[in-house]
Amino acid sequence: MSIVAISAISSINSTLIVCSRVTASAARDLPALAALGNWHDRRGTPARATLAVGGFSLLLTAVSGLSQSGFGAMVDYMTPVYWLFVILGMAALIRLRRRLPEHDWPVRTPLFPLFPLAFMALSAAMLWSSLTQLGPGALAGAAVLALGLVLGQLARRERQPPQTVQQS
Repeated sequence: MSIVAISAISSINSTLIVCSRVTASAARDLPALAALGNWHDRRGTPARATLAVGGFSLLLTAVSGLSQSGFGAMVDYMTPVYWLFVILGMAALIRLRRRLPEHDWPVRTPLFPLFPLAFMALSAAMLWSSLTQLGPGALAGAAVLALGLVLGQLARRERQPPQTVQQS
């Protein structure tokens, strides 16, 4: 039991560290979320983003606790989102290595891009499986992600000045 607890705590810790930094980085690009992009000077951490990620995690935990399947609902909710971001991460790896071939990459990938493409294909199968097999929780997670994409596009449009047509 203690190994499971240690594993869960370390996973929560690393997820909070990574997610808060990704959130802070994204917030710097979107004026509507600019407050989440601030760093705490003394601690050197994205304090507001960390609180936001922690708050969202608590909300997700509370909502899943209200469902009949409890923890299973949270797993269902997060699974398609996880697999989509794994696919996007591999796509980013391929794109960066193609765009910056002169860069000294710290890790070599044998038969590049075959292995990342194979991993993307397996991840796509897992994504499809999660959407078709896990039920309403997975669809809710996909819907929240889609809503986030729409809101992100709206925030991006708000940031860009309107194009003006020059008349001659």
